[in-house]
Amino acid sequence: MVRFRPPTEGLQMKYSTFDIVKGLGIARERLREWMTRGFVVPSVQADGVGTKALFSIEDVYRVELFKELLAVGFNRISAEMVCMQISNKELTQGSFVHLNWVRNPIKSFTDTKTGRSTPASGYMLAPVVSTSGDKADYGFQINLVSLRQDVQSAMDSIRE
Repeated sequence: MVRFRPPTEGLQMKYSTFDIVKGLGIARERLREWMTRGFVVPSVQADGVGTKALFSIEDVYRVELFKELLAVGFNRISAEMVCMQISNKELTQGSFVHLNWVRNPIKSFTDTKTGRSTPASGYMLAPVVSTSGDKADYGFQINLVSLRQDVQSAMDSIRE
């Protein structure tokens, strides 16, 4: 089941699953599972024996972001939703993306009433929790500049 297919118009397909495994340090079986379940979708799907899936740089950014969101405690469906909300233009040209959530997508999130919060991690800036009565709104920012720099460096290193 494929939930999300990034637009392919004008994108250069130049990364294989092997490149992503090597460059981003993801276990091959894990990447394959994410692809099979539709959490990670290459712009060009493999169509049988002897063909391979190809990823654009925007796809690779999404894979890294998905991986990082899982690392900070998002479940896979919530992480996929975040990746879907960010356009290719934002991925390639944006600085920060601020996302708001009505409920807490991160297992380790704590609200400001306790004085504790999830620390900044990787591309994720410290989350913001605002409470109003019994309702809490959760928001966070993603540093896309750092994401692009790290991914580009990692992918350039496999080409050397």
